[in-house]
Amino acid sequence: MFSFFVLPSSEFTKRLVDILKIVLTQTTFRFSVEHRLPKVQHWTPFDIYLISCQMLACLIVGTFMGCYYLSKDSSRACFLQEIERALLVGLAALWVLWNLCFVLYAIHRKKSELLGARLAMRSGLVLPQRISSGLMPRFSRSPRQLSSGEVQQVESMTAGNRDSELPLTPQYSRGSELRAFTNQDSKVAETQVISIAFRIWLIRNVDLVKATFECKFRVFLEWLDESAAGLEKGKKAKELKVPSLAITNAIQAEVIDRSSAPEVVNPKTGHVAVQMLFRATLRMDQQVRHFPFDCQWLAITVSLKEEGCARNRSFLFQYCEVDEGLSLDEWYICPDPAFSTLTKHDAPSIQDTVMCGLLIRRASRYYVVNIMLMLGLISSVAFAIYTVDVSLFWERAEVFLGIFPLIVVFKMSAQGKLPRVGYSTKFDQFAMACQMLFLIIVMGCMAASFVSNMPVWFRSCVYLSAEDLTDQDLATIDLIRHVEHICMFVLVGLWMFWIGRFSFFAVRTSRLQPVDGVQSSVKIKLQGLSGDAAPAAGVGGAPVEGLAPSLSVVAEQEKTRSKGRPSLLVALGFGDDKAK
Repeated sequence: MFSFFVLPSSEFTKRLVDILKIVLTQTTFRFSVEHRLPKVQHWTPFDIYLISCQMLACLIVGTFMGCYYLSKDSSRACFLQEIERALLVGLAALWVLWNLCFVLYAIHRKKSELLGARLAMRSGLVLPQRISSGLMPRFSRSPRQLSSGEVQQVESMTAGNRDSELPLTPQYSRGSELRAFTNQDSKVAETQVISIAFRIWLIRNVDLVKATFECKFRVFLEWLDESAAGLEKGKKAKELKVPSLAITNAIQAEVIDRSSAPEVVNPKTGHVAVQMLFRATLRMDQQVRHFPFDCQWLAITVSLKEEGCARNRSFLFQYCEVDEGLSLDEWYICPDPAFSTLTKHDAPSIQDTVMCGLLIRRASRYYVVNIMLMLGLISSVAFAIYTVDVSLFWERAEVFLGIFPLIVVFKMSAQGKLPRVGYSTKFDQFAMACQMLFLIIVMGCMAASFVSNMPVWFRSCVYLSAEDLTDQDLATIDLIRHVEHICMFVLVGLWMFWIGRFSFFAVRTSRLQPVDGVQSSVKIKLQGLSGDAAPAAGVGGAPVEGLAPSLSVVAEQEKTRSKGRPSLLVALGFGDDKAK
């Protein structure tokens, strides 16, 4: 709006039309974000800043109106020129000072909130989330390096649960936990392994804005129970208790089908199985820094409860099957499901946890062709301003005032499908680069117009015609033209270089393997490439019956409890030499 001071004060109609275009764009932008604004009774900093923008527009329009009425009296030309310069400098200085104060205030409020949270945490008013929810803290140092207070904290939180500190899972750590294994001779024999397998029937409504998706899946549980040994194969063991599961990342979940009781699979080993069919709306741990070239993991997080169970139970992941007809419009589905097993120490729920699901890659064509490409083209049209002569500022203003609403409209068109996260995505970087290019060109044209009008402003007359300009004025304008041309070529080169660099990184990101493109907080493995395939035969090469071969192997090993630790170590994958 300040750039319209370049126009003569008698051109009030042109000034007003251009300002109304800017105000219309501001109104459109406000309507686009209105549904995300808090509806409260008190004033927010956003409300205050918005009111200041509206007040600035009103002050500038009022200034133009006053100058227009004064310009009708030619005797006041010199006085009007001085008044207009003073108003321009005064309003611009106040606006810059107000924005600076607002930024400092925002930084101060943010630091005050962080400082208050830290003081409350130190004083014990607010406990850290991990400790307040009963989670055991994970220390990267060895116990000897911990402080006495930390050692007491760990001992107090793990007291009474030492039996459950050694889950029997494929992700079992073979480092310091092995020493804990050898010190618990009688306790390890009480561990009961629960095999888990999945079949995913349906996935739909993947919503990145809400970070949710709907899923229909079946869970197969198998374990070994001494009470089922010797029973008839296929018989329902109603007296056995089914392990209790929790879908920890579910917003809502319901069991629509389940086994009435565990079914005996192998009478010799007491191998039993049960199945459950779930329909749930699950929360997605999305990482969209590479949006729209990102990959996501649609994981089903299942935790094993130990309520009312005398034994320590641990998960053993078997497999995950996916319905062949499963497809998503906006996503490519990786053919190999991904999984991860978490021990009690690592899982947020302090329970053995299995995460299993599909890796999907976004089909970025819609965003690239319909939004990013058009946004880049619209911003590149701003270079057309340089084809208009520097002395014709109003004609230049018509160009960038036509581009400005288009940029806002295109951002609004994509707003409903953009993820709302607290960090910058690739799309945000591209949109910000387009806005910066547009603003740099506009600010450069404004500066050139101001400089070209400086000699005229400091004359006795308000505005001169082209015939009244001196040779020095014409030389100054010609110099500005040359400088603008140089700036244009520099900006074009920098813009093409940035577009090429962005395209290179986008192509490289889109070619990453899904398991590498997913920025997960846990280590995940592909089912087909994990290398943890279960053997097809039991101990001694005997044929295995049932749905879980590796579980049957563990079952055979558990039958040799009288032999002590070595057999259990073999079940974990350690040979005799490593066991010694």
